[in-house]
Amino acid sequence: MYYYNIGYYTFEESEHTQLIHEKKFVSNELKEIVEEAYIAIIQDKEMWEKNELLRVTIQNLNQYVIEYLVNNKGFRKIKFQAEWNGFGWANLFEEDWKETVRNKELNSLRDKLKKI
Repeated sequence: MYYYNIGYYTFEESEHTQLIHEKKFVSNELKEIVEEAYIAIIQDKEMWEKNELLRVTIQNLNQYVIEYLVNNKGFRKIKFQAEWNGFGWANLFEEDWKETVRNKELNSLRDKLKKI
C-alpha cells in the first residue's frame, strides 16, 4: 500500500486527509488525479443542485474530492489506531485558554510541564 496526503490550506486553517492506494503514484500523477476529481465535481450538475449556495473553492470542494477519490479511483481512507491533536494557539506555560473539551490534550501537557 502507498500513502497519500490530500488537502488544502488557507491563511488560518488547513485540512488534510490521508488515503491509501494499491498503486504507487508520483507527485505529478497524483496532481492529475486530484485535478480530475475537482473537474468532475464541478461538472456534476446534481451536486450543484443540492449545494447551490456553495462557493467554488478548493476548501469547499475538498470533502467531495475525497469522496470522489474513494468512490471512483480506488483510494481508501486510513483507519488510525490512535490520534493526538492539541489546540495550537495556546501558550503551553500560561493558562490563556480556559479548559474545554477541545483543550483536553493541551491541559494534560500543561499539567506535565508544571511538574518539571
